[in-house]
Amino acid sequence: MNIKQFIFNFLKYHLLKILMIFIIICIISNYILYYYFDDYEAYFNYWFYSLLDIPNKIFGNFNQRTLNSCLNNQIYFRLITKNQNHESK
Repeated sequence: MNIKQFIFNFLKYHLLKILMIFIIICIISNYILYYYFDDYEAYFNYWFYSLLDIPNKIFGNFNQRTLNSCLNNQIYFRLITKNQNHESK
């Protein structure tokens, strides 16, 4: 068996399982974030851009890293302002 056949067979039999596990992990982690933090929109943006950041983790792209750091700062800022609003009530 050569390498191409091995890779093809592996993908054919295991890719769906890997994708299902990845999707389940994403759903569970998204639910945990929604349960612990109020601002669901910010966390949806965080997960969406984290998925877009996968090529950056492989190839390295400074612009995408800058975008992610801006998103992280936006999320922390929203959480801080929400906590201040809750404390002032």
